[in-house]
Amino acid sequence: MKTKALTTSNRPVLARLSGGFTMVELLVASTIFLLVLSAVLGVMVSSRRVQTRAAEQSLRIQETEAVVYLINYEVGLAGYTRTQNPTNFSDPSGETITVVLGGGGSDRIRIRFFEDPDFLAASDTGERLVEYRVDVDSSTLIREDLLSGETQALVGGVADLRVVEFIGRNREVLSEDVLESGSAEIAGVRVAVDFNDGTEWTFLVGLYNRQRVSITGAAG
Repeated sequence: MKTKALTTSNRPVLARLSGGFTMVELLVASTIFLLVLSAVLGVMVSSRRVQTRAAEQSLRIQETEAVVYLINYEVGLAGYTRTQNPTNFSDPSGETITVVLGGGGSDRIRIRFFEDPDFLAASDTGERLVEYRVDVDSSTLIREDLLSGETQALVGGVADLRVVEFIGRNREVLSEDVLESGSAEIAGVRVAVDFNDGTEWTFLVGLYNRQRVSITGAAG
C-alpha cells in the first residue's frame, strides 16, 4: 500500500483540525481585546475625573458657604465694643465697616469690632480689624486681621471679590450719586465671588444695625 506524502499545503488544515489557531486569528483576537480594554479603561478614567471634579465642587461649595456665614457673622459684630467693660477702638474716628472698591484689583471689605475676652489670652485686647480680599498670587480668598497681621486662607481658585450692589433701608439699590453724597443708609451689600473656572457665587450681607460705612475707590 502506498502512503501519500504530507505536503506543506495540508498543514494549515491539520492545524485547524487539531484545535489550534492560526497567527492571523491570534492577531485579530489580540486586537479586539486591546480595543475593549482601552474602552473600559477610558470609561474608568472618565468616571474618576467626574468623581474628582464633583468632590472638588462640593468642597468649594462648603468652603464658600462657610465664608458667607463668617462674613455675615463678623458684619453683625461691626462696631461691637463688648457689653461688659466696653472698650474704645484704638482709632475712634474709624468707620466700623469700610468697602474699598478695587479699581483694577479685587474689592476689599473691612470690619472693625471687639471680641469678648472670655476665651482670649490676657495680652489680647480683643480688638479686630479684619479684611476680606483676594490674594492674586495664590488665587485665594483670604481673611486678614490688619492689627495683628494674621492671615487665614478661606477658599482657593478665586479670581475676584466684587461688591456689586449697596442696598438701602427700603430695599432699593443705591445709586453711585447717593453713595458719594454720604447720606445713604446702607442696609446690605451684595457680594460676588468669581472663580477661575468662570462660575460665580453671589450673596447678600445684611447690616442689621446702623453702621458707619465708608466707601472708597472708584465704582465699577
